[in-house]
Amino acid sequence: MKVSVFLAFFLAAVSVSAVSLNVLFTSEDKQPVIKYAAVYNLADSSEIATADMSKLSEYVFDVPENTDVFVLGVASSGKSAEGYYLHEFLPVSKAVSVKTEPVTVELVTEPSFQLVLKNADFPVTGELFAVDMDDRFVPVFRLDVSNSSGKSLPSLNLPLGKCYAFYILKELPVSGRMTYRIDNGGNGYCADSQGNLTVDTDEAAAFSLIARYESLLDKTVVQKDIYEEKLNEIKALYESGECRAAAGEAVFQSEELIFEEAGLNINKYRKGKVSVKFKDRDGKPAKGMKVTAVPLRTEYKRGVLAGIYDLDPSIFENAVADGFNFATVGTLWKDVEPADDDYRWDYMDNVAGNMTIHDFGYELFGHSIIYFLDFVMPEYLKNLSESDIGEEIEEHTKDLVTHYRDSVQEWLVINEAHGYSASNGFSREQITAITKTASDAVTKANPGAVKTINAAPDYFGQNVYVEMFLPDHGEFFSMSSYDYFADLIKQSVDFDVIGQQMYNGGCVTLFKDNGLSDTVSAIPMFDIVEVRRVLRRMESLGKPVYVTEISAPAAMNGDCKDMSYWRKEWNEEVQAEYLERFITVLLGEKDVHAINYWDMQDKGSFVYKGGLMDENGRKKAAYETVSGIFGGFLKTVEAGSNEAGTAELLLYAGEYEIAVESGVQEKINVQESEEVTLEYEVDADGNDLEDESPDDDAVEKDGSPEKEKGCSLLLI
Repeated sequence: MKVSVFLAFFLAAVSVSAVSLNVLFTSEDKQPVIKYAAVYNLADSSEIATADMSKLSEYVFDVPENTDVFVLGVASSGKSAEGYYLHEFLPVSKAVSVKTEPVTVELVTEPSFQLVLKNADFPVTGELFAVDMDDRFVPVFRLDVSNSSGKSLPSLNLPLGKCYAFYILKELPVSGRMTYRIDNGGNGYCADSQGNLTVDTDEAAAFSLIARYESLLDKTVVQKDIYEEKLNEIKALYESGECRAAAGEAVFQSEELIFEEAGLNINKYRKGKVSVKFKDRDGKPAKGMKVTAVPLRTEYKRGVLAGIYDLDPSIFENAVADGFNFATVGTLWKDVEPADDDYRWDYMDNVAGNMTIHDFGYELFGHSIIYFLDFVMPEYLKNLSESDIGEEIEEHTKDLVTHYRDSVQEWLVINEAHGYSASNGFSREQITAITKTASDAVTKANPGAVKTINAAPDYFGQNVYVEMFLPDHGEFFSMSSYDYFADLIKQSVDFDVIGQQMYNGGCVTLFKDNGLSDTVSAIPMFDIVEVRRVLRRMESLGKPVYVTEISAPAAMNGDCKDMSYWRKEWNEEVQAEYLERFITVLLGEKDVHAINYWDMQDKGSFVYKGGLMDENGRKKAAYETVSGIFGGFLKTVEAGSNEAGTAELLLYAGEYEIAVESGVQEKINVQESEEVTLEYEVDADGNDLEDESPDDDAVEKDGSPEKEKGCSLLLI
């Protein structure tokens, strides 16, 4: 391994006091041939000092006092492969705060299994990471290996004893530039012993994505002849060495397969079957009888972020007629109660527009009771102890939920608390206790309220990477989404719904635009099949799932380096096409009961150009696509009876007015995946033999009809 020894000591002429940083760098198992340590200033990532510690276990660095530093230790086995100098030991690190007294840092490395990656298109931090086969982020650094010519390749050093998949940003033909999962055909790369493996990421991506496609085909219920033909074509590309083309085509066909499958699942999981049977006075089937079902209320939650502020309220009012029925409204603590006991109800109800949105006919979803981010927390909360903040949470929750008791029946209890960024410095145990306090307070104030806990789209616990750079930080707080919800259930936290954000691609400029950050950030993007896989893990936990936040951009942004895109660079047409497939796939998931779009308009949108309308309120193609899907829930459905005298209606779950040709009308409730049978007796001219008007007294209190005059109702 080539190591350049450079000791950056501060010269006497520099008028900065130096403090001793004592670094112990050892290994408990197998001794590395080469050890190399470096110290960086956390404030600006500049290098302070480096040292070759190959023959040493201890070294003293001089660093400026009152400096937060990051100490990195890199070790090598001294071996090489294909001309590249290997590591085969885990890089180890520690962030510490150096004040005015000497500090000691102990680094202990261990043998590792090293994946060396060829054809890694975009090997930038965040665009290459590893997870174990339980989808937990592995807190390791990308570490380059180099050869004698100075050429380098990225690599991942993985702890022994597990198998791993890795994600890497690649640009593939047809499917686009996204972060793809490479998992050795579903088996993972197993770190059984110290060693290394060189992986051609083009070949490995094709192998993994083709294997995934085959697995989907094995389980699908769609007619798969065409897809099997495509699979053979893809395999031929792979065998001929056209790996990138094969990988891209495998992703494309996999997405098309699950899109078609979702259409079938929507009929299966979102709808109920109503069979209307007609017979004449002799009991014979009556053919050609017309039945109409008019939706009065549909259950599935089709949502949008609906803060009015300086937006035109009519865009939300009109959206109700276009199929939107569920609105996320702002109830952030800093907006509601910026100073202790100073509630701004008029501002929230009229300026933010919560009650205005309610009066348009939406069901409201309060976002959120607790969200521990600095810029949405009032100052008086930030330095409170756990017990003191618990008292404030109990009081605030009671007042908030009580104020909205008649208008908000669904609450987001706590937001993104699986990641350290939204922890307020509390431990995992403390955050869980705080969550219980808030949840119990919601129930006390409104026993019928639905309680959701929400996670950000760092599905694997990538927030751990942030914690690695926190000075004097102890045990990692961040968890994968799945582990977070599983732990809440294990800890008996009382909540009803798993909320999962599923932003997928795009550029976030909002924080920079509002002076909350100096930079913009690109959102990682995964293909739709991978997103569905992650979502299905949440569904397996046994609670209803809301996809609480989705968006898609309508344009690229040059400030977001290597911004991902789906199939082609983002524009308004691609935005619409992506949302058609993504929302359809989400609707087809059995246990997903809400989809919420973020935002309605580009003005102030979280994702750059992510609105369904532009800044001036012009509807984009995406609005027409989304409202077309959501508006399908509102369509009147008609059918005629067949030779057997039966008319069949597939209806989205909800309440309907059923009208038959004879003039009889009645209201029924349709449940997902259930069947209802209605029977009518008619004369030879198609007229109902009894009173044509419904008997209001014959409808049960729960809205389900009993036998009415002129017909019988059978529930199957």
